[in-house]
Amino acid sequence: MGINYAFEAPFLYAGFGLLGLLIISEITLFFIRKKIKISQYLWVVRLAIFVLFLCGYLSRWIVNQSPPMKGMYDVFFMVCLFIYPVAYLTMKKSQVAVGLFEDFLLFVFLFPLSFVFESCYEPLPPALQSNFFIPHVAFYMLSYVFVFLAAKSSSCALYSIRQSSSPAKFDGSVRFLMKFGFFFYSLGLFIGSVWGHYAWGRFWGWDPKELWSLVTWLTIGLYFHVRYFWGKASKFAYVVVFLAVVAIIITLLVVNLSRIFSGVHNYA
Repeated sequence: MGINYAFEAPFLYAGFGLLGLLIISEITLFFIRKKIKISQYLWVVRLAIFVLFLCGYLSRWIVNQSPPMKGMYDVFFMVCLFIYPVAYLTMKKSQVAVGLFEDFLLFVFLFPLSFVFESCYEPLPPALQSNFFIPHVAFYMLSYVFVFLAAKSSSCALYSIRQSSSPAKFDGSVRFLMKFGFFFYSLGLFIGSVWGHYAWGRFWGWDPKELWSLVTWLTIGLYFHVRYFWGKASKFAYVVVFLAVVAIIITLLVVNLSRIFSGVHNYA
């Protein structure tokens, strides 16, 4: 754990500072919301944070002269870049406002990016110099964000059920977000399979990362089966969303950071 001195670090730390002020402001507004109403302007701060991250990501791309998608540092950077755009672009359809959850989610990814993971400028190895590389990684990261946001709506739906009120509003949001999560995850899995065929002569090799990616894909797909057979407002369907989040965490973190699993996909 230490300070990041990479070229893009000033953008990260400026965004980190704004994010901290944003979270403090939202918690404060939660208690005094009857006296002051400025929450509708918080999107401006989030836009500034996104612009800072975008500038940082593009500068890293330029300095490294290759797509920054190789290691955990780059993966976390990309997730940070996607959270606010996905949340705001889906807000109208999902009918769930962007707020403290998205800010904390961003903090969870931004903290290790800023203080834990090491930023290394290295050219991509020949195995990653492929047209499949960018969409393969980007679609996976997009799907992760959609599933994380679906977990927020699932929490709201479960709370509504506990309060003996209808979870219909949140149920539609969960389904909408999980559809996109499943779509992008399927694209990432398919592109990876085709890429594996051209790179290694096989579509599937049961590498630990491939195996857990399949487990995650099946878990996301299980949500739709449970929703169909047990009904739209099934508690178990919402629980499956959280299981999908756990599967993503294992696929993204445990497989890469632990020494239990070893394979060609490890990039910690």
